[in-house]
Amino acid sequence: MKFFSTTLAVLAAAVTMAFSSCSSVNGLTPEKLNGEWNVTLLEGEPITPAENTPYIGFNFSENRLYGFTGCNRIMGGADLNAIIKGKADFTKVGTTMMACPDDKYERKFLSALSRVKKAVAEKSVIKLVDADGNTVMELTGKNDKAQ
Repeated sequence: MKFFSTTLAVLAAAVTMAFSSCSSVNGLTPEKLNGEWNVTLLEGEPITPAENTPYIGFNFSENRLYGFTGCNRIMGGADLNAIIKGKADFTKVGTTMMACPDDKYERKFLSALSRVKKAVAEKSVIKLVDADGNTVMELTGKNDKAQ
């Protein structure tokens, strides 16, 4: 009986440690995610950050995201805790509806964002990945987040 209780205690400790380690995937933490990120790769096309290039911002305290498509603003709710754990769903995002003469990135950006299922952090980059495992967008921290 003592063996059974010892085994049960060890198993319970192992399960607890396994679940607590799931709070972050590849070093993606609330502190790292929070803030603004330049889109530096969109559907395989490299983007050099400039004044009118897309970005995504995450506000962890409000569980919201915001950003810019290159033409219009985006905003919406997002389960940022799920993103920390590697899962992502940006289907509840709205946009402003301004007519812009140059929507070079907007259609690709919104299409890619709607297909994202997973977020993976690699060094200072967050990769947004679709259901097939394809990277549809890469994000690099703006300003001081780039470290």
